[in-house]
Amino acid sequence: MARIASLAGLVSLVALAGPARGQPAPSLEELIAIALAHAPSLPATRARLHAARARVEPASAFPDPSLELSGQAMGFTPLGPGSSLVLEYRQELPYPGKRAARRSAAEAEAGVRESESEDAAARVVEAVRLAYAEVYALDREARALASAEQLLASMEGAANARYAAGQGSQEAVLKVEIQAGRVRQRRAEALARRAATVAELDRLLGRPPGQALPELPDLPSAPLAVTNLEAARVDDAPELLVRRAAVTSALSRVDAARRDELPDFMLGGGGGIDGMAAPVVMLRFGILLPIWQGSKQAQLTEAEEHELRAAQAELEDARSRVGTEVARLRTEWVRADAVATEYVRTILPGSRAAFEAALAGYVAGQGDFSMLLEDFDLVLEAESMLARAEAERFSAWARLQRLAPAEPTPGERTAAAGGAR
Repeated sequence: MARIASLAGLVSLVALAGPARGQPAPSLEELIAIALAHAPSLPATRARLHAARARVEPASAFPDPSLELSGQAMGFTPLGPGSSLVLEYRQELPYPGKRAARRSAAEAEAGVRESESEDAAARVVEAVRLAYAEVYALDREARALASAEQLLASMEGAANARYAAGQGSQEAVLKVEIQAGRVRQRRAEALARRAATVAELDRLLGRPPGQALPELPDLPSAPLAVTNLEAARVDDAPELLVRRAAVTSALSRVDAARRDELPDFMLGGGGGIDGMAAPVVMLRFGILLPIWQGSKQAQLTEAEEHELRAAQAELEDARSRVGTEVARLRTEWVRADAVATEYVRTILPGSRAAFEAALAGYVAGQGDFSMLLEDFDLVLEAESMLARAEAERFSAWARLQRLAPAEPTPGERTAAAGGAR
């Protein structure tokens, strides 16, 4: 009877355990801040941004001037009247508007790199959120399976006791042993998947694998209402910002290429001496004629126009893809929310009630042990499916946050600004 009483007392262990004791789990916001500061994928994009910004000023600089010393001698002793020694300075002057166009193109390219850096940061934030949700679901599943192991141990003791007293069958003992083996297998698989997910999270955080991550007790709220799904917000998706910046850059390059078809100028001046008594003063003005523009500048302009059309097509493709993905994720969020709500309101409470009723009947010697195990499976499945639905709802929200972003949190804004400097 003591074993049966302990079995009844362990029914509550089927419910999930509370947060792990000891070292508290880091919050999602803390992990995001660490990732934005240390994710290995971000330094490359930020370095390219700094490089693009460094090219803006040189893009509008004048070409380097030349300084030329020339001379000729007509006889040596003494120098003839045709002898001379001249120092000349020459400066190429781009056609008006060329330097401004080149600077605009460099600034537009820096804008592309800035958008790419923001997109990379948004993808890191999304990846951290997805990993966090996966670890949470696996933690809940592992806790449910650990509690199930304890419950099955008591059920096995009760089945052995009834079998020894001639009140039960050996089949019941064997079935509970098989069920215990399955639970241990599932728990081992859950823990292995958790280790793999934590290793990926370690990579995102820029730390070596194998770091301990305390059990995650819950997920942050992920209501669909906080994600603005209007077209104006969808247009703020980092991927679309990159594509729009690429179109702007292509437009600037087309303008710069067209201006390169115009002639540049050469201005120079110098002075010197010759065989005459008076000094020599020289002025020079020239035009660099683009006579080969048909085989050079014009074709380069055509190439940039093709690049512009490609950038515009990629923008339209990205806008269509993002819009479709937002609609799909919204449906996924609604589905996962409905599933989670149903498990919380009906399926999980009903499964627990059915198991408790079957357990009470079995303890009273009236129930069927096979039905008890079946109800036990339903409770365990409901616990795991609830955790999975909650994780899927949060994952859909996390993906929506990247594609149709709401305003960033102060922590995310500060970390992102610090990394871009």
